[in-house]
Amino acid sequence: MATGTESPRELRSWKEIAAFLGVTVRTAQLWEGKKGLPVRRIAGKPGLVFADPAEVAAWKTSGPPAPQPLPTSRLRRLWPALLMLSIAGASLALFMPKLNGPPAALSLQDNTLIVSDQAGRELWRKTIGRPLQAGLHTRLAPGQSHNWPVSWVGDLDGDGRTEVLFVHSFYPDTSTGSTPLVCYSDRGVEKWRFVPNRVVATLADTFGPIYNTWQIAVFSLRDGSRAVLVSSPHYHLYPHQIALLSPRGELLREYWHSGQFYRMEVADADGDGGSEIYRVWLL
Repeated sequence: MATGTESPRELRSWKEIAAFLGVTVRTAQLWEGKKGLPVRRIAGKPGLVFADPAEVAAWKTSGPPAPQPLPTSRLRRLWPALLMLSIAGASLALFMPKLNGPPAALSLQDNTLIVSDQAGRELWRKTIGRPLQAGLHTRLAPGQSHNWPVSWVGDLDGDGRTEVLFVHSFYPDTSTGSTPLVCYSDRGVEKWRFVPNRVVATLADTFGPIYNTWQIAVFSLRDGSRAVLVSSPHYHLYPHQIALLSPRGELLREYWHSGQFYRMEVADADGDGGSEIYRVWLL
């Protein structure tokens, strides 16, 4: 029982109790109601409290009381809802689709580019709206190529994400112009495009930008960065552009040849750590 002659060692206000616990007054008051903090009140004097430091210290050491189990009757009312939640969670896990991997292969369906991951799951598609040559885009995976590779899948700029290089069509004409090379992100967002559009001339003729991009290749430079080679002959005459692009699609260098190249190859033939570009002759 409290008396009017409390020991000076008692905590005689919410402020002193809170300071003893190292918390705010509001927190101490909440702990009294929710966690059983041993606080006493002076009879006939509402709002005045005191506490025994030893009791408060013992309460602090032992922690709040353990939660009491729910009454059986309440559990009986709750178990159908808990059962439904468990079933819903299991169903969600069962039918949730597996996470798709990065782009790994591509294929064509009419005039639509379809990009899929290594497991064959479709990631995204692009309707080009121009004629596409399906035989030249046969589900290329990283490291695969054929005589006229016009697509590539891999980490082009070294950021840890996969890019897709794709030539939009193969046979241009005067109405469609040159065939563009497009770089897509792993989510199908266009990052950049390169269109051969230089006008070149000889003493006798001028050749407009109707170029047929028929080969691309990705290789490493001496500094470890990658570059993109783009081979684009004129669609029916002889000028032929060999362009070297940065991973961002910037034109680094170009070479013009007065005659069409059948095929280009990139290799470090002399072992100096840098790649050379070779023309393969048609036999």
